[in-house]
Amino acid sequence: MSKRQSGDALEDDFALDLTVFAESGDEDDVANNDAGGNEAADPRSSKKRKTDGKSPKKKKKSHIVENVDITSLDRASQCEYIWEVQKKAIPSLSTMELEERRVPEDAFLDTKPFASPHTINNFASFIKFGVTSYKKKLVVKPSDDIQRGAPVVLILTSSAIRAVDVIRAMTEFQKQAKVAKLFAKHLKLEEQIAFLNNTIVNVAVGTPARVMKLIEESGALKLDRLELVVVDCDKDKKEFTIFDLLEVREYLFKFLGTHFVRGAKGGGVRLALY
Repeated sequence: MSKRQSGDALEDDFALDLTVFAESGDEDDVANNDAGGNEAADPRSSKKRKTDGKSPKKKKKSHIVENVDITSLDRASQCEYIWEVQKKAIPSLSTMELEERRVPEDAFLDTKPFASPHTINNFASFIKFGVTSYKKKLVVKPSDDIQRGAPVVLILTSSAIRAVDVIRAMTEFQKQAKVAKLFAKHLKLEEQIAFLNNTIVNVAVGTPARVMKLIEESGALKLDRLELVVVDCDKDKKEFTIFDLLEVREYLFKFLGTHFVRGAKGGGVRLALY
């Protein structure tokens, strides 16, 4: 069997019934849109409830920084926002280590010219806006000599459920190449590794934890063709974004501070907040 045939077979096996995510979370990123970042309950509170019968007051989660619409800010403001979040998200790093991992301002995509609302329905249009000559890279059928498992666009989401919503919005880019589904829920790591090793992908969507595993533990996800990283800033029903979820943002900034920063400084990879 040729490599191409093998890839096609894997693509068929890798087809995903998106309906299974209706009520599920992400098993790779411990936090999800509703539960991320909650602290463990104090057992003493439980004893107190039994004795005095009073309803306990729930501890409210707070946003890591001021809750603003980061996607509407200019590049300088986005850069400063990300820097403040990064410092709070990885407090164990020294000042020098943080500086080395800082995302430079010129790596941010200027999204001001994109006038459409940042909604799920406009996500594909935003990708076209962010990728130079997008038709040649995302719409035209790729040649067989293109590296497998090396997307042009990588979209990072807070959960598997949100990733599925984003993938549904990428229909236009699935006509000539598969959109890689890089999250844990119902998808085994070994299957994703095999898929990436045998399949040409132009767009990949996933959660930071699974993306980091596929880059660092297996090398199946390759960044040689990467031009645009999009951080999905969608708010959940509690108004929290990917930057507010403890475990998710930890992996997000591990990726941004290492792989993205290297790509931005060495190959012109850009970061967009949507």
